[in-house]
Amino acid sequence: MQPIYFVGIFSFSFLFNLLCGFVPSPDENPTDDQLMDIMRPELNSISPNDRSSFVELCIVKKDECSEEQFSGKRAIFSWQPGLLQEKKVRFWQTYKCIFNRQLEECPVDGRWSKWTIWSRCKADCDMRSWQVRTRSCDNPKPAYGGDNCRGQATDNRTCVGACSNGNLI
Repeated sequence: MQPIYFVGIFSFSFLFNLLCGFVPSPDENPTDDQLMDIMRPELNSISPNDRSSFVELCIVKKDECSEEQFSGKRAIFSWQPGLLQEKKVRFWQTYKCIFNRQLEECPVDGRWSKWTIWSRCKADCDMRSWQVRTRSCDNPKPAYGGDNCRGQATDNRTCVGACSNGNLI
């Protein structure tokens, strides 16, 4: 997969805010930088040869694009080979909320909170036990068809009970 580079049209601070769960309120008028920051991950669904022309026509020039432009006689763009239907649905959902400037309806992917501290080791002197830590998929929670967090919500590790003169500390 090739990375996408768009020099001068991305706002790092907006992307940081988006990843941390901030999306401009519906009362705010989103900038073009903000719209591109939201759309950028979905552009990987488009064939690398067609990405820049899609951005130019459908985002920069603000011509409304449609699914017919990816199939049939009117096709001017193509998908990545083997792209799953669910990725196409996500692409169009994101594009439509961007095009209509309805950011509150754009898919928001879930992100993990920080891990909790490890639980206390409840093992007796020189005995083994388990410690556990957890995290939640709520930073932000998935919304509007966004993906759930990947990975595990719990983590375990072994521990050995500490001793002091043969007693548990």
